[in-house]
Amino acid sequence: MIEADGEIEIGRAPAQVFAWVTDPARAPEWLEGCTELALQPPGAWGAGAALRYAHRLGGHEGRMDGFVTTYEPPRALVMRFADAMFAVTVSLRLHPAGAGTRVEHAVAIEPKGFAGRLMTPLIRAGSSRQVLANLARLKRLLEAAG
Repeated sequence: MIEADGEIEIGRAPAQVFAWVTDPARAPEWLEGCTELALQPPGAWGAGAALRYAHRLGGHEGRMDGFVTTYEPPRALVMRFADAMFAVTVSLRLHPAGAGTRVEHAVAIEPKGFAGRLMTPLIRAGSSRQVLANLARLKRLLEAAG
């Protein structure tokens, strides 16, 4: 299992941060490699909601289907995705921090099969950097939104 996590404080209320991270149209703005996040069918978020995640990383395009496992506004969002090579869990936990929000972002990646395991060292090396970069983008975008 590959795990990466990080946290950051954002100068916005938890409800504002939660609204941003649950807006599928905004996902490509702050999630590295994401080209689309969509509810299937379009509609309200909630535990059990089906998701489609499209990505482009390292010249490779792919798609993962998934679902929401935890939906607790404005505190927690956990999503689980899978394709033939990986199962991925993405979690966001939000905590009030003064006038802002402390955001904890974690990713757990389970390689499937031989090809997925071969890629583990490369993925492990980039995952921590990617989580921290996602958080920095989220902070920059939300605080610039005014």
